[in-house]
Amino acid sequence: MTSIDFAKAHQTKIPRIDWLALRPTSAASAIAVFRGEIAKFGYIEAGNIVIEFRSADNKLDRLPALAEEMARLKVNVLVTLAVNEAVAVTNITKIISIVFAGVASGEWTIPGRLRGARE
Repeated sequence: MTSIDFAKAHQTKIPRIDWLALRPTSAASAIAVFRGEIAKFGYIEAGNIVIEFRSADNKLDRLPALAEEMARLKVNVLVTLAVNEAVAVTNITKIISIVFAGVASGEWTIPGRLRGARE
């Protein structure tokens, strides 16, 4: 018979990634690639990692509120595909890791800061 340490099992936190997109369909192919790539490292969605997707439904003014909501949820990583989304998430946190997939280096003004992001 195997004993289970329920207190320890309850404390195990599943990593959480939140993905922010301006348009709901804009990230579909990138999301599929992302899932495949993290699976190579043993991360399986709905298994040992949680991935949540949020869309601003093509409304730029919704991005800041969605980014703030994601930060309040204490996610481990924020992922964005474009400059508008990247600016929104860099304006709300300096603690959460952010992945900017598809943001060109020309969008940077000084090392580590996006053009348009608050200083």
